[in-house]
Amino acid sequence: MKPEYQEYWVNKGVCLLILGRYEEAIYAYDKVL
Repeated sequence: MKPEYQEYWVNKGVCLLILGRYEEAIYAYDKVL
């Protein structure tokens, strides 16, 4: 995975956590790993 995509998924996960959308945030973090 390209580094810029990793940063995208981490940022998306943070935003989703703030919104309380935990399952979607976990999916975003899984994409980074």
